[in-house]
Amino acid sequence: MSEKKRFLELDVFRGIAALWVAMFHFTLRFDQAFLDQPIPLKPFLDGTYGVQLFFMISGFVILMTLQRSRSAVDFAVHRFARLYPAYWLSLALACLLITLAPLPNQVLTPVQVAANATMVQRFLFIGDIDGVYWSLAVELAFYALMIGVFLCRAVHRILFVCCAWLVVVALWRASAAMGVYLPGRVGELLIVQYAQFFVCGIVFFDAWSRDDWKPIHTLLLVASVLTQASIVGVWKTIPMLLFCAMFALAITGRMTAIRKPFLIWLGVISYPFYLTHQMIGYRVIRLGDDLGMSRFLFVPVAIVASLAVAALINKAVEKPALRAIRGWYDRGGVNPKRELAVGKAAKV
Repeated sequence: MSEKKRFLELDVFRGIAALWVAMFHFTLRFDQAFLDQPIPLKPFLDGTYGVQLFFMISGFVILMTLQRSRSAVDFAVHRFARLYPAYWLSLALACLLITLAPLPNQVLTPVQVAANATMVQRFLFIGDIDGVYWSLAVELAFYALMIGVFLCRAVHRILFVCCAWLVVVALWRASAAMGVYLPGRVGELLIVQYAQFFVCGIVFFDAWSRDDWKPIHTLLLVASVLTQASIVGVWKTIPMLLFCAMFALAITGRMTAIRKPFLIWLGVISYPFYLTHQMIGYRVIRLGDDLGMSRFLFVPVAIVASLAVAALINKAVEKPALRAIRGWYDRGGVNPKRELAVGKAAKV
């Protein structure tokens, strides 16, 4: 793949996804969690759609990362540097806030804290300290699958891998429809609930990197949309169609108008914002409710406070740690004999 400039639209998409999730949490989800009000049937307000957009972005980015990786360890170290430092600080902040200013029914145990520090707590049947962490388990499962693709030297056949993946999802759902239920954790490892979003991201990256749209791209997109419709219904599949349209416009250079400094910055800090917005924002909004203040005032305050914390984490921890860990690794921080695979990935 020829080198291309940074795909700034992805940063904007990240910012949109993070704000989508935050607005859901600060409005409908807050009312459900603390005021015992049911969430109304307003599909486009569901924060899950923001996470789905994150998954599509991840499919795009991770295939790009695999192509640039020299080995599986190379990929793993770079992903570790990207995810864990900011996550650990966010986890420490969550533990501190729960200790000093707990929300209703928030209790910490040493086992829960230790498990959450690994980021694989859901696979250990241990609850998340912050509800937003659930999507990180999905991301880790996707990384594991992609490392498997790399080790099998199948990166250059990733589109056929995606076809097989969607077939597995279809068979999984068919078996459930016939009353044959396979272990739930296996389904989580295979990401049977969200595979279609990662596949869409992979498809758009493949088309973008080739500067070419092939029939198999269309086939995979249609199969992914049908998979989503079979899971959630036609109406709730509309946001996915919107995301596909956004990516299609972006990879063809028709969304450059959204490359605004603020939106790009929002995407840059989207990861720590996603990790911390709930723990910060909920407390700000509850403070406003306790003071009898208007929700219209304190939701913006919650967003600004969460953005400020995220910007601080990004500047003080996320970026320096990313540079330090990747610099250490690039200087030979991992013994080559311990690497899982050697040699560059075959290009798509």
